[in-house]
Amino acid sequence: MDFKPVIVTGAYGCGKTEFCVNYALEMRRRFPRSPVFLADMDVLNPYFRSREKADFLAGHGVTVIGNNINNAANQDLPAISGQVQRAVIAGHNLIVDLAGSVHGLKTLTFFKDNLSDYEMWVTVNAFREESGEAEKVLAFIREAQAMSGLRVTGLVNTSHMLRQTKGWHVLKGQELAREVSEKSGIPLVMTFVIRNVYEEIKDKLKSHIVVFDKLIMREEWQS
Repeated sequence: MDFKPVIVTGAYGCGKTEFCVNYALEMRRRFPRSPVFLADMDVLNPYFRSREKADFLAGHGVTVIGNNINNAANQDLPAISGQVQRAVIAGHNLIVDLAGSVHGLKTLTFFKDNLSDYEMWVTVNAFREESGEAEKVLAFIREAQAMSGLRVTGLVNTSHMLRQTKGWHVLKGQELAREVSEKSGIPLVMTFVIRNVYEEIKDKLKSHIVVFDKLIMREEWQS
């Protein structure tokens, strides 16, 4: 089975990496016989890197790739591994976690020419300064498309307030994403929500849902 690479970008602090990690785990559950790769292509930001959880993800059948220095968690170098390009060419189930900045899309040049089909999603968090208004999200989308030469195909509602997240936070994010969708023509494809909040508002959500039980990237924030 061939899969479209899913490229995920968005402003810093939106919950992009947490979403990518959990989405990779969901893909593993949905396609247990197919390899799942998570490409950590963040060479800009020193925090919230999916390669920090490489051992944990390997234990759940997800392979983290991205740099050619053994995914060293404390290295922020433009050292993109050829494994990323090979995963694209082979048609593997691949999620690409980019840096929380439009400049992070520059790393796509390592394999962009091999992309015949893909998804590129922008995360939206109504409670972060850089993505809390429709015009800010639309500006990010325009810059992302100009920087990458690729088309944004979907929006992901990652609105949260860490362990204080309530149902109305997620629903406000949904309203924001739908406003962006109406103005851009880009669909809201997914909502990322913790399970207890999901149970509260599941009948009000208007997209595919990725439900998670706990934070993986920053477990200490849950206590």
